[in-house]
Amino acid sequence: MAKKILLIEDDKDVMEATKAVLRLHHYDVVITSSGERGVEMAQKETPNLIILDLTLPGGMSGYAVCEKIKTNPKTKNIPILILTGKNAMSDLEMALEKGADWYVTKPYDIKYLLKHVESLILKYENKSKDSAAVTPPVKSNKILIVDDDQDAVDTTRETLEYGGYEVVSAYDGDKGLELAQKIKPDLVVLDIMMPGTNGFIVCAKLKTDPATKHIPVLMLTGKDLGEDVEKALEMGADWYVTKPYDIQYLLRNVKKLLQRETLKES
Repeated sequence: MAKKILLIEDDKDVMEATKAVLRLHHYDVVITSSGERGVEMAQKETPNLIILDLTLPGGMSGYAVCEKIKTNPKTKNIPILILTGKNAMSDLEMALEKGADWYVTKPYDIKYLLKHVESLILKYENKSKDSAAVTPPVKSNKILIVDDDQDAVDTTRETLEYGGYEVVSAYDGDKGLELAQKIKPDLVVLDIMMPGTNGFIVCAKLKTDPATKHIPVLMLTGKDLGEDVEKALEMGADWYVTKPYDIQYLLRNVKKLLQRETLKES
């Protein structure tokens, strides 16, 4: 049976193009341009995935749609893939805080969109399985912190260890690259502003090396550094967190990146 996707998008051209791509790949697609109608359809149709544009007309924004779906017990486990413009990273951060699972920037690459559609649907199916099933204990994920500020490293280490992760640290970019090659961490938390081999260079080298390109990179950046964030994402970074960060927000983003990588491998 075809997997069902609810597409909530007000731009007719984007809606028709996305619908055509998804149907070509054998997904059952239901559509609406209204946020209010989207919330109703999520409950009625119980889709395997919702693709949601943030900039919807009328009374209910994409943020409100996301929040309503994620706080309703009937729909909270349905994954939400956000469609957003390239220059709307602050908007996207708010959507992720409301419970969105991941994002794709417009105009999107079709293969990239389909990859995340498939991964998020698998996530929904896994959540829908009997949670009482007995599973073997899971090994703690290993995270590499690369930051030249020792106080920042200590704070981030404490946060991650509180979240149950094994943590290794490096205080400069060259050592970070060396450790990434040696220990193959499950995630790299990387500061942008470092002397010498800075975070941009480290990220670019990690993402162009076949041995490390699959490792998710979460960038740490100061507030109001939008250009740095865009450059980091262009270099291959998977997401970013601004400093000083909220502990739960950092842990939530770490978890999302690790889950995404697990789904890609399965």
